[in-house]
Amino acid sequence: MKKIHFIYVLLAIGLTFTSCETMANRLVNRAISGAITGGSSESSYSGDDSSESSTTFGESTVVDFKNGEILVTLDGEKKGATYYTAKVLTPPSTATKNQAEVVFIHDGSTAWANFLTNSHKATQEELKIGKEVLFMSYTEGDDSVDGDSYRKYPWYIGRVTSLDFLYKGQVEVNGRLFALKLLRIAE
Repeated sequence: MKKIHFIYVLLAIGLTFTSCETMANRLVNRAISGAITGGSSESSYSGDDSSESSTTFGESTVVDFKNGEILVTLDGEKKGATYYTAKVLTPPSTATKNQAEVVFIHDGSTAWANFLTNSHKATQEELKIGKEVLFMSYTEGDDSVDGDSYRKYPWYIGRVTSLDFLYKGQVEVNGRLFALKLLRIAE
């Protein structure tokens, strides 16, 4: 009984000094650490290094990928694939059988991949029902993500299913609401 009471006290202290979001971020970081494995078979990487870095304006933070960062999956198909932010070490070429060597931002591991895509932040003007977008699953209903999380958490492809809440800056993707400012579009 004393052990349970002690655990509750530690939990209360931890929650007092750490926000729930920070704890969730730490858990997700641990869960995705080293999670990339598998093969791939397609490339759409253009080598463009025009992405922007994270910038702070007053109290709000504008999050984005840093220059040269792209989305990469080692899954065999685009549908249902998990994408991670990476930088290209060796561009795809005939000598590399159209594969690119990449280093993943979330854990520093390297791999050879065929599924690479440049992307940009989605804009309201680009969106329509059925449009494919990239989203971070854990951000459903939330619009507060720091730049580090934006670059390190996994991304998925979904389709816009409703624009009814666009006036609030929210877009329904696969039946779930996400902040427009956190969605990306593959190029």
